[in-house]
Amino acid sequence: MRKYLLMLSLVVFPILSQAGVSQVSGAKVKNIEFYGNQFTITLDQVHSSKSCGHSGNVVAIDTSKEPGKTHYSALLAIWMAGKSVNMTITDATCSGDRPTLLNWSAN
Repeated sequence: MRKYLLMLSLVVFPILSQAGVSQVSGAKVKNIEFYGNQFTITLDQVHSSKSCGHSGNVVAIDTSKEPGKTHYSALLAIWMAGKSVNMTITDATCSGDRPTLLNWSAN
């Protein structure tokens, strides 16, 4: 039993330690792109959630379900108004090679 727990911990704990949550404050949305149901936002600041494989200035949302449907329309309005945003981003789940937006607020 100990042998199996040790093997499991060697596999699971490194995976969990690689995933991270990062914050971005006062960022401007530079670009918005769609790939199927994926809404990708490019920011003018970098975040530290980079385990998904893409550079640290993009974040993605799945627009096929909530809260992605609501987020993308509100973020489009923020982008068009030129306002800045605060975001919480995670690379525990990825949309392709982009980390996922957890929550955000407008400044």
